[in-house]
Amino acid sequence: MVSGGLNIFPKWANDKQTAFFYTSYASGEPTLYKVDIYSGSKQKIASSSGMIVCSDVSKDGSKILVTMAPNDQPDIYLMDINDGSKRRLTTFDGIDVGGNFVDDGAGIVFVSSRLGYPNIFSKPLYGGKVSQMVYHGRNNSSCSTFGKYIVYSSRET
Repeated sequence: MVSGGLNIFPKWANDKQTAFFYTSYASGEPTLYKVDIYSGSKQKIASSSGMIVCSDVSKDGSKILVTMAPNDQPDIYLMDINDGSKRRLTTFDGIDVGGNFVDDGAGIVFVSSRLGYPNIFSKPLYGGKVSQMVYHGRNNSSCSTFGKYIVYSSRET
């Protein structure tokens, strides 16, 4: 289904697992694609200098959370698959990555270096402030959601 170049970060595009997103570096700039696994059709979603990674998909499959770094620092964007619009959700001079929808799509959780080390934060999707979610450990480097639960990993040494 996918060949040529560096192809990374696959993410299912829907609950039925009939399509997936992936990032390709075949054209000299990171580009996000969506592939239908039955027809084999491939749709270019967006490109970004620096990086572009789909980290989560809304329940209805119409919106995705994307980590992009068009200005060298990664932030999280909300992209509408139907019209191609995007809206920046985080603005930080450090690292904001790995956004996941929470609260039935009303908010996001993500990993950020806002404290000088990776930790888990949340933010409402439309307005509101960023809030720290985890108060122990100094290397909470990934998070995901499962239903109403937030799962994170801490790599303490």
